[in-house]
This record gives sequence, C-alpha cells and structure tokens, in this order.
Amino acid sequence: MTTTPVIAALAWTLLHSLWQGVLVAGLAYLYAQATHSPRLRYGIYLAGVATTVVLGGWTFVDVYQPPQGSVAAFQPSTTGGQLLAWLVMGWGLGVSFMTTRLAYGLWQLEQLRRQCRPLTEDLRQRVQTIASDLGIRREVGVAESVAVDSPLTLGWLRPLILLPVGTVARLPAEVVEAALVHELAHIRRHDFAVHVAVSLVRGMYFYHPAVWWLCARVEQTREHCCDDVVCAYTKDPLHYALALTQLEAARVRPASSAMAATGGDLMTRVQRLVSGQPSRRGWLAPFASIVCTLCLAAVVVPACLDSEEPASELSQQLEEADQAQVEEISSEPEAPERAPEIAQAPVAGPTEMLAEPLAEPLAEQQPDDLGIAWLPADIRVYANDIRTVSARHGVDPQLVAIVTMLESGGNPEAKSPAGARGLMQLMPQTAAKIAKKRKIADHSESRLDDPTYNLDMGTYLLGQLQQQFADGDALRPRDVERIAAAYNAGSGRLREALAGKRPLSAETRRYKKRVRDLWGKRESESLPD
Repeated sequence: MTTTPVIAALAWTLLHSLWQGVLVAGLAYLYAQATHSPRLRYGIYLAGVATTVVLGGWTFVDVYQPPQGSVAAFQPSTTGGQLLAWLVMGWGLGVSFMTTRLAYGLWQLEQLRRQCRPLTEDLRQRVQTIASDLGIRREVGVAESVAVDSPLTLGWLRPLILLPVGTVARLPAEVVEAALVHELAHIRRHDFAVHVAVSLVRGMYFYHPAVWWLCARVEQTREHCCDDVVCAYTKDPLHYALALTQLEAARVRPASSAMAATGGDLMTRVQRLVSGQPSRRGWLAPFASIVCTLCLAAVVVPACLDSEEPASELSQQLEEADQAQVEEISSEPEAPERAPEIAQAPVAGPTEMLAEPLAEPLAEQQPDDLGIAWLPADIRVYANDIRTVSARHGVDPQLVAIVTMLESGGNPEAKSPAGARGLMQLMPQTAAKIAKKRKIADHSESRLDDPTYNLDMGTYLLGQLQQQFADGDALRPRDVERIAAAYNAGSGRLREALAGKRPLSAETRRYKKRVRDLWGKRESESLPD
C-alpha cells in the first residue's frame, strides 16, 4: 500500500487528534463548570467541537510536506509507512459508515415529512402566533404522524413540527403548547442545522471518546436552552416539568436526527426545572480554568513567537518546493557547455545506442551494474545511457544511477504530484530552462518521458551542482551530500542552510542522508537498509 504525502499527513493528524481532543474537552469542561448559564455552556461545548476540527485542519497543514523529488519512493516499503496507510484506510471506512448512517437518517426524516398529515387550522394558527412571539419570521409547518411517538422538529430551511397521532386529543392544551414552544425554540436557534454539523464532526471523529463526549454535552445543553425558553414563555417551570413527564410516558424512541421535546437526559432536565439553579458556585472550577488558560498561553505564545521563522520556512517550502529546480537553473553561474552537439542531434534512445556496438543479440547480454552489485535491474537497463551522459557532463555514473533509483525507481513514465517527470524527476519548467541554456531547439515537455533525454538533462543539472558544491573532481561523501541536497531543494536553499540562516526541510535531510549512505556503500553486495 503506497503512502503518499497526503496520506502520511492525514495519519499524523489523526494521531495528534487523540491528545488534542482530550485537551479541548478538558478545557471546555472546566470553563463550563464556571458558569450556570445553559446558553453559555452550550456555546463553550460547541466551540470545543469547532476547535477540535480547526486543530485537525491546522495540524494537517503543519505536518504536510509536498513532494520534492521522489525520495518517498522508499517510504511505502517501510513498516511505519504501511501502518500509516492502513490507519488512514480504516479511518476512511469508519467515516464512510458514519456518513452513510447520517444520510440514511436524514432520508428517513424526509420520508416522515411526506407521510405526515396536516393538523387543524386553529392549531396551525396557534403555532404561527407562538413563532411570532419568539421572533421567528419563517413559516413553520405542523402536522401529525403515526411514525413518531414524541413531538419533534425536522428541517432547517423548511421547518416542520411533527406530533404523534392523537397528541392534541389526549393531552391537556398546556402540555401541547409547552411542547410546541420547545420545538419552536429549536427552530429559532437553528438547532437542526447545528445538529447535522455536529453529527458530521462526530462521524469524522468516530474513534474519539472525548469528541463524542463534547457532542453529547452540546445536545444536552441544547435541550436546557430550549427548556429555559419555554419557562420564560409560560412563566411556570413546574407545570412544564410535569408536561415533560407526560410526554415521556407515551414515548418509545424519537428519530435520531431530529429535535425532540423529550430529547437529552430527561431526568436531569426535570430535576433542573424543579430544583431551580443554585445560588453560587464553588471557586475551584473557575480558578482551575483560569490557571489552565494561563499555562496554555505560556506554552503556546512563546512557541508561536519562536516558530515564526520555521513557519515562514514551511510556507515558503509549500510555495517554492516545486520551483526549486527552476530557481537552480536560473541562478546558477554560467558554465562552459559540455555538449553543444545535443542541440543539433538529440541523444539516441536506449535501443539506438545499444544496437550499433553490440556484436551479439541483446537477449544474451547481461545488464551493466555500473560497479554497484545491488543496483536494481530497472536501473541497469539504462547503464549505457548513464555512462554516456555522465562522461558528457563530467559526473560520476554511480551518482547518477543512485539519484535515478531514488527519484523514479527506474520508471521512465514516473510523474510526481508536483508534476516532475521521467527517470530523474525533472520539473517541466526546469527542463525548459536547461534546453534554453543549452540551445536545444527541438525540446518539448513530452521528451522528458524519453529515458535517454531525461537522463541527459538530469545529469546536466547534477553536473552544474557538482561544479558549485564539490571540491575537486574526486567526490567525497560531504560533496555527494551537498549535491543531493541541492538537487532536492535547490542550491539557494542549500546555501542558506550552509550559512546557518535556516535549516533544510526534514525531507531534504532524509534525502541527502540516503544518497550519502548509498554512495558510501556502493561496493556492498546487497542494498543497504
């Protein structure tokens, strides 16, 4: 299973969400305990849900590293990469299930809308009167249905209150009115839309108990808010508590994606209505919330200030990574052209180059390993081309082979998400600048899929980097490391790193280390780990 940069970033986002969700839930609980207001508690818990999502998005952007070359070609074969890919796949399956479940619930509600029966004109007029008193300007429908056993609200743009069949006839008028006020309070607060959004978040974090707890607190405090609206409207909390118990007596199970008058923890709601609010709170919860906030600020604010330069580095990586090779060509010093003849005669392809000098059929020839026993067969088939272009541009053929192996694995049609193409993963803009510098008249982007042409252009770039960062013709490990870093990130970035202005990205550091390790173990019998 392949681990792309997006999959890796998503996997690390999921792992970071474990502690982030617990932290957000803990802070939300402390802040909520510092107040009695249901509306304020509802806002705190809802802000906690939103903060969890925002932290997830911020974490993804922070850990995502766009591909620079194809150093990630080795990543899928590692155990860690496989685990990350499986983690993301499992998360995707869970989200798909939860989303499908929510969509099915909304579809069921739509079926309820189609199967309901309108109520009397007098009741509809009463609903509109109450809605007007509550400041609701939209038209609210009211109907009865055999499929529900408790008053509930469905829909946002076209809200509809459903009552169980016979509710108006069986229950006292004040009980029915209390239930209608409760449902209209949901409509005034746009609770249906918020409930769907929270359900989507719960589906995204189906694996996270802290997020589920936050969502449950949102639903519970939502009912408390609507209860307070009813109490303010009827001026009689005790009768409303009695109405809730009468509605519950006939209820079996409400629809899961609708606002029901008997939703939430009914016993807690009744006790709250009967006992009223306590006069004061202890000092521990507010004090703890203030202390936690100050501690969090003491950690986060300095970190943000200290990371100003790294953050700038990351943003510039996102903007400049794909242009690293382009900048390298445009900023490199003029060097003597080693192969002006390529402008008049394009380099022959592998078949053409091998056909003339061979005295025996191709099938009987053993691919040249360029002195590297562990060189993959997919790279060996281009050994003659590598030797030719290496001699042309003054680059060690073994270095060209190693870079080619890391960049494409020997696939001449390889394409990176950033748009790099061919054996040595050249950006089209880079190749165009090289062709212009070398006066190659018949250059085209499609030619980068030609293995020999791609090797010639990529080796030319390596030759330019070798002139800038290698001391002498004999390559030392330090020279190889610098050339690799410049090939991956651009010479400008490497110079900044050498000057101590800002470090190289983690990917470039891994890339140059891998090239140096492979270069130092060229004589090994097997591919180094």
